[in-house]
Amino acid sequence: MLRHRFAAAALSLSLLSLAACGEEADKGLDNVDITAEAGKAPEVKWQGKLEPTEVETEVLVEGDGDETKEGDTVRVHYWFGNGFTEEEAESSYEQSDPLALELNKELTPALKAAFIGHPMGSVVAVASPAEEAFGEQGNPGLGFGEGDSVLIIAELVEAVPADEVAAMKKQQEDQAKAQEKAAADLEKAKKNALKSAKGAKVDPAAWAPQVTFKDGEVPVLDFKGTPKPNGKLQVTKLIDGKGKKVKAGQTLIAHYVGQVHQGDEPFDSSYSGGEAASFPIGVGQVIQGWDQALVGQRIGSRVIVQIPPELGYGEAGQPDAGIEGTDTLVFVVDILGAA
Repeated sequence: MLRHRFAAAALSLSLLSLAACGEEADKGLDNVDITAEAGKAPEVKWQGKLEPTEVETEVLVEGDGDETKEGDTVRVHYWFGNGFTEEEAESSYEQSDPLALELNKELTPALKAAFIGHPMGSVVAVASPAEEAFGEQGNPGLGFGEGDSVLIIAELVEAVPADEVAAMKKQQEDQAKAQEKAAADLEKAKKNALKSAKGAKVDPAAWAPQVTFKDGEVPVLDFKGTPKPNGKLQVTKLIDGKGKKVKAGQTLIAHYVGQVHQGDEPFDSSYSGGEAASFPIGVGQVIQGWDQALVGQRIGSRVIVQIPPELGYGEAGQPDAGIEGTDTLVFVVDILGAA
């Protein structure tokens, strides 16, 4: 089993994708105090905004290993700071293992300066203007706005042996193929999915609300006369499908409407957009009540699921959707297909 993560060409750029800001010669690395020690996150004290006019490099800790070169794959730790806001943006030191990084020609000048041409074991600081780091557009996801300069502190931990690199690349290729197959299988399943539940109509349990369906409209739930929820997960059917049983790990294709018990209107519905939803089931990607209630149901079924708070959104609820932490949720689900 591979213990370390691997970043190949495109991945290295996306994972380490940050940004940069303006510059002046006297506001580069001289404008920041860095305390660095191999194996530990650096301590950074800003003396003002970082505004380098070119890529500046300083070796903070001199390693005694072989010098890194383009084409190598090495394990590294990194720390990125935003030179405009004077704040940490991203650090790998919070993770247990360093990142495996391929030192390829696609790395930007600032990243090359940080990771290439230094003895293994070194800790290197780089200050870079926007255009030499990750492009002037920045990386909003990591807190870098357009033109923000970047401070990179890179630790070269160890080289990755060639056989391990080959194994990691093989693993990536296998994962990519598996993802492509899964995507193709899902598209096929969507094309073959039912338009609505299909099977024998059955009488629901007495606790269930009355559900009215009209073509092209969101189903209406009427809770008049329904008993108070008993605090347990409850499942009943309106239509008993005859298709295959849904298995944990499949991607479920379904139409659904969700409403708080005794609520006046739905808080969510796939019917509103007209297109069935698709989501992994039985693997913790949806609320527990869905995982527990829908795995094992047959394709074609229309089920009503009543979910207690602890199997829904918990004590926090979903305030934006009007769901409180004490609310019982009721879903009507048409199970249309699975991949």
